Amino acid sequence: MTFEKGSKRNPFAMPCAISKEMSLFMKKNGEQVVRMEVTQYVIDYIKSRKLSDSSKIYPDETLTLLLGTKDITFFNLDKYINKHYIK
Repeated sequence: MTFEKGSKRNPFAMPCAISKEMSLFMKKNGEQVVRMEVTQYVIDYIKSRKLSDSSKIYPDETLTLLLGTKDITFFNLDKYINKHYIK
């Protein structure tokens, strides 16, 4: 990824390491991924399995184990995904 001179780096667009659990979930085998890609992957997983209504998410067993809770909405989803970013 290249940035033009004078442009600000967007931390959400920079690849970062993710936990082993998230890596297995996303089938990334330890690769670094962009944060937006992680969020989009989880949202696509939720929608493809019809695990939500307009704002509430009803996680299956896989998602519950990954995020560590059953009380998830689209508004607080990033809060539970954040623990999978390795700093």
